[in-house]
Amino acid sequence: MPELDGFELGKMIHAHPRFQNTAIIFISGVRLTDLDRLKGIRGMWERLRRLNGTLEIGSNGRGTRVTATIPLQGTTSPMRQGFA
Repeated sequence: MPELDGFELGKMIHAHPRFQNTAIIFISGVRLTDLDRLKGIRGMWERLRRLNGTLEIGSNGRGTRVTATIPLQGTTSPMRQGFA
């Protein structure tokens, strides 16, 4: 997206009343800086926190694992999804 980055797109989506509560976990691009990655992780953490969820990030010599846990309404067990 030459005129717009993913962070700006996320703000535009959340500005619309219908999509204010839509979870955008991460929008990435080809040329990310370390600051872009940090902004993405911070945004993901803040959104999960608002949903009463948690974010776990672990790293080893082979890669990084991100696990997001979001409680579902009307259930007692959280939904847990990991991404490697």
